[in-house]
Amino acid sequence: MVDHNNTDILEFISPLGVRNKLWDESDRKTTLDKLGFGDYRADAEAVLKDCKAMAAKKRRKSTRLENLGIPVEELLRQQQELFAKARQEQMLVEQQEWQMLQAQVAVAQQQQQEQQIVDDDEDYS
Repeated sequence: MVDHNNTDILEFISPLGVRNKLWDESDRKTTLDKLGFGDYRADAEAVLKDCKAMAAKKRRKSTRLENLGIPVEELLRQQQELFAKARQEQMLVEQQEWQMLQAQVAVAQQQQQEQQIVDDDEDYS
């Protein structure tokens, strides 16, 4: 965790961040020392790393939806429609399974009744 005030560090890093891409790796590491901010280097690098990670994450999230060209409200409507369709299909499958089960029970009862009749006829023979 950063011990120094984050605001001060961010104010310091912001101008350096603009120039950061112009410097190669060795210059970047020694610039803080040359400017008299060597004590802040570890904290500054940690904050810069966090800022870059958050910015990259934000870019990835925003471009996914922006690239679709579909408003969020429309995407939500489509999602709800897909969920409703999936629920309807699942209900239909369950209804068909129930009907098959009922038909199997009816066949089993019919066979049992027929067997009972045969058994009764054999008893009277």
